[in-house]
Amino acid sequence: HQNKMAEGGVRRASPSSPASTVLRTPGSTTGVGGGGPGVSPSQQQMIQEVYALIARSIWENLVVLPIRVTAAAPFDHVATLQQTAMVRAPTDNSSNVEEPGTFSLLNDLYQEGGTQSLFRGCFTGILHELLLRFSAGFLQGLSSAPLDPFFFAALIVPQTLFFPLITIRRRQQVIREDPGQTVDTGIVAVGQQIVNEKGAWGLWAGFFPNLIGLALQTVLSGVFVNNVAPVPLLMGGALLLAETVVFPLYTISKSQSVSKTSLSVMEVINRQGWKIFYRGLPATLLHDTLTIIFTLMF
Repeated sequence: HQNKMAEGGVRRASPSSPASTVLRTPGSTTGVGGGGPGVSPSQQQMIQEVYALIARSIWENLVVLPIRVTAAAPFDHVATLQQTAMVRAPTDNSSNVEEPGTFSLLNDLYQEGGTQSLFRGCFTGILHELLLRFSAGFLQGLSSAPLDPFFFAALIVPQTLFFPLITIRRRQQVIREDPGQTVDTGIVAVGQQIVNEKGAWGLWAGFFPNLIGLALQTVLSGVFVNNVAPVPLLMGGALLLAETVVFPLYTISKSQSVSKTSLSVMEVINRQGWKIFYRGLPATLLHDTLTIIFTLMF
Protein backbone atom coordinates (compact mmCIF):
# COMPACT_ATOMS: atom_id res chain seq x y z
CA HIS A 1 0.00 0.00 0.00
CA GLN A 2 2.84 2.43 0.89
CA ASN A 3 4.64 1.61 -2.38
CA LYS A 4 1.52 2.40 -4.38
CA MET A 5 1.06 5.71 -2.57
CA ALA A 6 4.73 6.57 -3.15
CA GLU A 7 4.31 5.88 -6.86
CA GLY A 8 1.34 8.25 -6.82
CA GLY A 9 3.44 11.01 -5.35
CA VAL A 10 2.94 10.64 -1.58
CA ARG A 11 5.27 8.88 0.86
CA ARG A 12 3.90 8.20 4.30
CA ALA A 13 6.05 8.42 7.38
CA SER A 14 7.25 5.11 8.71
CA PRO A 15 7.79 4.41 12.38
CA SER A 16 11.54 4.48 11.83
CA SER A 17 11.61 7.84 10.05
CA PRO A 18 10.54 11.35 11.09
CA ALA A 19 6.93 12.14 10.45
CA SER A 20 6.74 13.83 7.07
CA THR A 21 4.69 13.91 3.94
CA VAL A 22 6.48 14.60 0.67
CA LEU A 23 4.44 15.75 -2.30
CA ARG A 24 5.54 15.49 -5.91
CA THR A 25 4.99 18.76 -7.74
CA PRO A 26 3.33 18.64 -11.14
CA GLY A 27 5.90 18.43 -13.93
CA SER A 28 8.82 17.68 -11.61
CA THR A 29 11.02 14.67 -12.08
CA THR A 30 11.52 13.89 -8.41
CA GLY A 31 9.91 14.76 -5.13
CA VAL A 32 11.36 17.33 -2.79
CA GLY A 33 13.60 15.08 -0.73
CA GLY A 34 13.28 12.21 -3.19
CA GLY A 35 16.76 12.66 -4.64
CA GLY A 36 16.94 16.49 -5.07
CA PRO A 37 14.63 19.22 -6.38
CA GLY A 38 13.05 18.72 -9.80
CA VAL A 39 13.13 21.06 -12.79
CA SER A 40 9.83 22.68 -13.61
CA PRO A 41 8.84 23.68 -17.17
CA SER A 42 9.49 27.35 -16.38
CA GLN A 43 12.97 26.50 -15.12
CA GLN A 44 13.63 24.40 -18.20
CA GLN A 45 12.60 27.33 -20.38
CA MET A 46 14.89 29.66 -18.44
CA ILE A 47 17.83 27.27 -18.87
CA GLN A 48 17.15 27.01 -22.59
CA GLU A 49 17.06 30.81 -22.87
CA VAL A 50 20.41 31.08 -21.07
CA TYR A 51 21.96 28.50 -23.39
CA ALA A 52 20.55 30.34 -26.41
CA LEU A 53 21.95 33.64 -25.11
CA ILE A 54 25.38 32.11 -24.60
CA ALA A 55 25.32 30.54 -28.07
CA ARG A 56 24.28 33.85 -29.65
CA SER A 57 27.00 35.74 -27.78
CA ILE A 58 29.63 33.26 -28.98
CA TRP A 59 28.31 33.50 -32.54
CA GLU A 60 28.25 37.30 -32.61
CA ASN A 61 31.52 37.97 -30.79
CA LEU A 62 33.77 35.10 -31.82
CA VAL A 63 32.48 34.45 -35.36
CA VAL A 64 30.59 37.39 -36.88
CA LEU A 65 32.69 40.19 -35.36
CA PRO A 66 36.09 38.82 -36.53
CA ILE A 67 34.70 38.16 -40.02
CA ARG A 68 33.18 41.65 -40.23
CA VAL A 69 36.35 43.42 -39.07
CA THR A 70 38.56 41.29 -41.31
CA ALA A 71 36.44 41.77 -44.45
CA ALA A 72 36.51 45.56 -44.15
CA ALA A 73 40.11 45.87 -42.84
CA PRO A 74 41.85 46.60 -46.19
CA PHE A 75 39.67 49.67 -46.78
CA ASP A 76 40.33 50.97 -43.27
CA HIS A 77 44.04 50.42 -43.92
CA VAL A 78 43.89 52.44 -47.16
CA ALA A 79 41.85 55.23 -45.53
CA THR A 80 44.41 55.59 -42.74
CA LEU A 81 47.27 55.89 -45.23
CA GLN A 82 45.40 58.50 -47.25
CA GLN A 83 44.26 60.51 -44.24
CA THR A 84 47.72 60.71 -42.68
CA ALA A 85 49.89 61.06 -45.80
CA MET A 86 50.69 64.74 -45.27
CA VAL A 87 51.45 64.33 -41.56
CA ARG A 88 53.85 61.45 -42.19
CA ALA A 89 55.71 63.34 -44.92
CA PRO A 90 58.65 65.68 -44.22
CA THR A 91 57.42 69.15 -43.28
CA ASP A 92 58.99 70.88 -46.28
CA ASN A 93 57.37 68.44 -48.71
CA SER A 94 53.97 67.85 -47.11
CA SER A 95 52.05 70.07 -49.51
CA ASN A 96 53.08 67.90 -52.48
CA VAL A 97 52.22 64.53 -50.97
CA GLU A 98 49.44 62.61 -52.68
CA GLU A 99 48.50 59.04 -51.89
CA PRO A 100 47.20 56.93 -54.79
CA GLY A 101 43.51 56.18 -55.18
CA THR A 102 41.80 53.51 -53.11
CA PHE A 103 42.20 50.55 -55.45
CA SER A 104 45.65 51.61 -56.64
CA LEU A 105 46.78 51.73 -53.05
CA LEU A 106 45.24 48.31 -52.37
CA ASN A 107 47.28 46.94 -55.25
CA ASP A 108 50.43 48.66 -53.95
CA LEU A 109 49.95 47.14 -50.52
CA TYR A 110 49.45 43.69 -52.00
CA GLN A 111 52.56 44.03 -54.16
CA GLU A 112 54.50 45.25 -51.15
CA GLY A 113 53.75 42.47 -48.70
CA GLY A 114 51.01 40.24 -50.06
CA THR A 115 47.79 39.55 -48.22
CA GLN A 116 49.45 40.06 -44.85
CA SER A 117 50.13 43.68 -45.72
CA LEU A 118 46.48 44.32 -46.60
CA PHE A 119 45.26 43.04 -43.24
CA ARG A 120 47.98 44.52 -41.04
CA GLY A 121 46.48 45.66 -37.75
CA CYS A 122 43.38 43.53 -38.23
CA PHE A 123 43.90 41.43 -35.09
CA THR A 124 44.38 44.61 -33.05
CA GLY A 125 41.05 45.90 -34.37
CA ILE A 126 39.25 42.66 -33.46
CA LEU A 127 40.77 42.68 -29.97
CA HIS A 128 39.74 46.31 -29.47
CA GLU A 129 36.12 45.68 -30.45
CA LEU A 130 35.85 42.58 -28.26
CA LEU A 131 37.18 44.43 -25.23
CA LEU A 132 34.83 47.35 -25.92
CA ARG A 133 31.82 45.06 -26.16
CA PHE A 134 32.51 43.07 -23.01
CA SER A 135 33.43 46.05 -20.84
CA ALA A 136 30.51 48.20 -22.07
CA GLY A 137 28.12 45.27 -21.58
CA PHE A 138 29.39 44.75 -18.04
CA LEU A 139 28.91 48.42 -17.12
CA GLN A 140 25.48 48.54 -18.75
CA GLY A 141 24.52 45.51 -16.65
CA LEU A 142 25.26 47.58 -13.54
CA SER A 143 23.03 50.39 -14.78
CA SER A 144 19.68 50.44 -12.97
CA ALA A 145 18.11 53.43 -14.73
CA PRO A 146 18.60 55.39 -17.96
CA LEU A 147 21.24 58.11 -17.79
CA ASP A 148 22.65 56.98 -14.43
CA PRO A 149 26.45 57.08 -13.81
CA PHE A 150 26.95 53.52 -15.04
CA PHE A 151 25.20 54.39 -18.32
CA PHE A 152 27.67 57.19 -19.04
CA ALA A 153 30.55 55.08 -17.76
CA ALA A 154 29.64 52.39 -20.29
CA LEU A 155 29.98 55.00 -23.05
CA ILE A 156 33.22 56.66 -21.96
CA VAL A 157 35.31 54.32 -19.79
CA PRO A 158 35.84 51.53 -22.38
CA GLN A 159 36.71 54.07 -25.08
CA THR A 160 39.28 55.62 -22.77
CA LEU A 161 40.83 52.41 -21.47
CA PHE A 162 41.24 50.70 -24.82
CA PHE A 163 42.07 53.67 -27.05
CA PRO A 164 45.78 52.69 -27.07
CA LEU A 165 44.78 49.73 -29.24
CA ILE A 166 43.36 52.18 -31.80
CA THR A 167 46.61 54.15 -31.75
CA ILE A 168 48.66 50.97 -32.14
CA ARG A 169 46.51 49.74 -35.02
CA ARG A 170 46.89 53.05 -36.86
CA ARG A 171 50.65 52.88 -36.41
CA GLN A 172 50.66 49.30 -37.68
CA GLN A 173 48.74 50.38 -40.77
CA VAL A 174 51.14 53.16 -41.79
CA ILE A 175 54.25 50.96 -41.58
CA ARG A 176 55.56 50.49 -45.11
CA GLU A 177 58.11 47.77 -45.58
CA ASP A 178 60.91 48.04 -48.11
CA PRO A 179 61.67 44.94 -50.19
CA GLY A 180 63.70 42.48 -48.16
CA GLN A 181 63.11 44.44 -44.96
CA THR A 182 61.42 42.85 -41.95
CA VAL A 183 59.66 45.12 -39.46
CA ASP A 184 58.15 43.98 -36.17
CA THR A 185 54.52 45.08 -36.39
CA GLY A 186 53.30 43.26 -33.27
CA ILE A 187 51.12 45.02 -30.72
CA VAL A 188 53.80 45.10 -28.02
CA ALA A 189 56.61 46.21 -30.35
CA VAL A 190 54.59 49.05 -31.92
CA GLY A 191 53.26 50.15 -28.52
CA GLN A 192 56.81 50.27 -27.13
CA GLN A 193 57.92 52.33 -30.11
CA ILE A 194 55.15 54.88 -29.48
CA VAL A 195 56.09 55.14 -25.80
CA ASN A 196 59.75 55.64 -26.70
CA GLU A 197 58.86 58.45 -29.12
CA LYS A 198 56.15 60.35 -27.25
CA GLY A 199 55.91 58.85 -23.77
CA ALA A 200 53.05 56.85 -22.32
CA TRP A 201 50.51 59.55 -23.15
CA GLY A 202 51.41 59.05 -26.79
CA LEU A 203 49.20 55.95 -26.70
CA TRP A 204 46.22 58.30 -26.25
CA ALA A 205 47.26 60.73 -29.00
CA GLY A 206 44.14 61.68 -30.95
CA PHE A 207 41.76 60.48 -28.23
CA PHE A 208 39.65 63.63 -27.82
CA PRO A 209 38.92 64.27 -31.54
CA ASN A 210 38.05 60.58 -31.85
CA LEU A 211 35.70 60.68 -28.82
CA ILE A 212 33.98 63.85 -30.02
CA GLY A 213 33.60 62.32 -33.47
CA LEU A 214 32.03 59.17 -32.03
CA ALA A 215 29.62 61.18 -29.88
CA LEU A 216 28.54 63.41 -32.77
CA GLN A 217 28.26 60.48 -35.15
CA THR A 218 26.05 58.60 -32.68
CA VAL A 219 23.73 61.59 -32.26
CA LEU A 220 23.58 62.37 -35.99
CA SER A 221 23.01 58.71 -36.86
CA GLY A 222 20.02 58.63 -34.54
CA VAL A 223 18.61 61.85 -35.99
CA PHE A 224 19.13 60.82 -39.62
CA VAL A 225 17.85 57.26 -39.19
CA ASN A 226 14.72 58.43 -37.37
CA ASN A 227 13.88 60.72 -40.28
CA VAL A 228 14.00 58.14 -43.06
CA ALA A 229 11.74 55.22 -43.89
CA PRO A 230 12.65 51.92 -42.19
CA VAL A 231 14.28 50.63 -45.36
CA PRO A 232 17.79 49.10 -45.03
CA LEU A 233 19.13 51.07 -48.01
CA LEU A 234 17.91 54.42 -46.64
CA MET A 235 19.02 53.65 -43.11
CA GLY A 236 22.46 52.65 -44.36
CA GLY A 237 22.66 55.89 -46.31
CA ALA A 238 21.78 57.86 -43.17
CA LEU A 239 24.61 56.17 -41.27
CA LEU A 240 27.09 56.95 -44.06
CA LEU A 241 25.94 60.58 -44.10
CA ALA A 242 26.63 60.88 -40.36
CA GLU A 243 30.12 59.42 -40.94
CA THR A 244 30.76 61.96 -43.70
CA VAL A 245 29.82 64.94 -41.51
CA VAL A 246 32.25 64.04 -38.70
CA PHE A 247 34.98 62.61 -40.93
CA PRO A 248 37.41 65.57 -40.44
CA LEU A 249 37.52 64.82 -36.70
CA TYR A 250 38.68 61.27 -37.45
CA THR A 251 41.31 62.64 -39.83
CA ILE A 252 42.66 64.87 -37.05
CA SER A 253 42.62 61.95 -34.61
CA LYS A 254 44.47 59.61 -36.97
CA SER A 255 47.01 62.30 -37.81
CA GLN A 256 47.81 62.82 -34.13
CA SER A 257 48.01 59.06 -33.54
CA VAL A 258 50.51 58.26 -36.29
CA SER A 259 52.70 61.33 -35.96
CA LYS A 260 56.06 60.60 -34.32
CA THR A 261 55.83 63.93 -32.50
CA SER A 262 52.99 65.46 -30.50
CA LEU A 263 50.77 67.61 -32.71
CA SER A 264 48.05 70.01 -31.67
CA VAL A 265 44.83 70.28 -33.65
CA MET A 266 45.99 73.53 -35.27
CA GLU A 267 49.32 71.97 -36.24
CA VAL A 268 47.45 69.13 -37.92
CA ILE A 269 45.24 71.62 -39.75
CA ASN A 270 48.27 73.59 -40.90
CA ARG A 271 49.92 70.40 -42.19
CA GLN A 272 46.78 68.96 -43.76
CA GLY A 273 45.03 72.09 -45.01
CA TRP A 274 41.28 72.53 -44.75
CA LYS A 275 40.59 71.08 -48.19
CA ILE A 276 42.36 67.82 -47.45
CA PHE A 277 40.16 66.71 -44.56
CA TYR A 278 38.06 64.47 -46.77
CA ARG A 279 40.98 62.60 -48.29
CA GLY A 280 40.35 58.91 -47.60
CA LEU A 281 36.57 59.34 -47.39
CA PRO A 282 35.75 56.97 -50.31
CA ALA A 283 37.76 54.15 -48.70
CA THR A 284 36.11 54.86 -45.35
CA LEU A 285 32.62 54.74 -46.86
CA LEU A 286 33.46 51.43 -48.54
CA HIS A 287 34.65 50.14 -45.18
CA ASP A 288 31.44 51.29 -43.48
CA THR A 289 29.27 49.87 -46.26
CA LEU A 290 30.80 46.42 -45.79
CA THR A 291 30.35 46.74 -42.04
CA ILE A 292 26.66 47.64 -42.45
CA ILE A 293 26.09 44.77 -44.87
CA PHE A 294 27.61 42.23 -42.47
CA THR A 295 25.60 43.71 -39.58
CA LEU A 296 22.36 43.34 -41.53
CA MET A 297 23.23 39.84 -42.74
CA PHE A 298 23.94 38.47 -39.28
